[in-house]
Amino acid sequence: MAKRSAFQFELDIDLSDAFLNAAKSAQREPEELIAELVQEFVDQQGDAASYADFLQKKVDRARKSVAAGEGRPSSEVEALFSDMRKAIQKAAR
Repeated sequence: MAKRSAFQFELDIDLSDAFLNAAKSAQREPEELIAELVQEFVDQQGDAASYADFLQKKVDRARKSVAAGEGRPSSEVEALFSDMRKAIQKAAR
């Protein structure tokens, strides 16, 4: 069986009452719901950290490519996509 941990925290009495009533209405144990909420929060934080790491690596690669002269000026990219949009619009007519 997994190890368990207990902790206490304080809530506003109205929030506590509303939570307990909602748990009762859902026919769920408050402890079970809190455990699920904590797990969701931990998962979200892990996902956010993973995304932040991915994004930082992507930015670093882009900066290296620009520093190495491999990038294109934005005006060139904008012109290319403008031509592509015009070709698509023309083909759609």
